[in-house]
Amino acid sequence: MSVFPSVWKESGCCSHFIVWRGRIDWLEFDLDEGISDELKADVRGLLSDAEYISYLDVAEQLSAIPWDVLQACRQLVKEGAAMEVRGKERGKFRLR
Repeated sequence: MSVFPSVWKESGCCSHFIVWRGRIDWLEFDLDEGISDELKADVRGLLSDAEYISYLDVAEQLSAIPWDVLQACRQLVKEGAAMEVRGKERGKFRLR
């Protein structure tokens, strides 16, 4: 089970977390778990080399879990195939 967007408790414990693949991840979560090559290829196919696109828009187009799409995008960045915007626009990607 995955929950999107994150859960942000503004009262009580004031915690911030996501539920991703049946696991609770607090604040900083590890996206280094494997994503299928098929999803990564699908994500790459939707990225443009001309403009940045949000991983949320890519996830919606693929009917995929946003956290999985974000991981696929970040893996493409690590491989040198994509770039991510920095600052307030973080979470938007394009091909190199």
